[in-house]
Amino acid sequence: MQHRFGSIFEDNSLFGIYGANTNIRLGLSYTVLDRLAIGYGFSRTNRLHDFNWKVALIRQTRSDRTPLSISYNGNFAIDGRSGDSNDDLFYLRQHRYSNFHQLIFARRFSSKLSLQLAPSISHYNAVEDFEKNDRFAIAFGGRYKISPQTSILIDYSQPITMFDRDPLSTNPDAPHNPLNQPGISFGVEFATSAHAFQIFFTNYNGIVPQQNYMKNTNDIFHATFH
Repeated sequence: MQHRFGSIFEDNSLFGIYGANTNIRLGLSYTVLDRLAIGYGFSRTNRLHDFNWKVALIRQTRSDRTPLSISYNGNFAIDGRSGDSNDDLFYLRQHRYSNFHQLIFARRFSSKLSLQLAPSISHYNAVEDFEKNDRFAIAFGGRYKISPQTSILIDYSQPITMFDRDPLSTNPDAPHNPLNQPGISFGVEFATSAHAFQIFFTNYNGIVPQQNYMKNTNDIFHATFH
């Protein structure tokens, strides 16, 4: 279960916990083979249904003969919104489809420190006039264990494909588009014998990755909590 609360700056929301723009995802994943996991989930925002998978292509070895782990992470999502308000965007069934593909290059430097680099491409079959169907991005992440059960997490993602103008501006030459916002997250992980809990401060509102990489408009200094 994943839950994103609202903006910590929203009035009368207890630092976003009672915020209006909350999002939740329920999902299930299963490791079919030692190197392959598949899953399904559905999210409140846009009524998304996502089918996801992750494949371990190369694994780092203790001898360091293979210095990196490389994984492929992907999904296919369907926008389940209904109603006349969405008819202008979804003329055909396939307009509801989006997908995400990512290669994760990770290295464990010590028993405490792990870092990763992850280029990705997000695709939406239907987009607004000021967007593009595909967006390339790159993400940097790190994990540092401060105790056997507790770790500090950080993640930064930078869009490479830029959208041209601000959709809220009447000026077609406006230099800034809020959809070009990078994403940043700071988190803490608490592990038990059977569960792992992660709490993040982030400027993302989506949970499915292409939502965050394509649709994020939150300024990096106005974080949300999930």
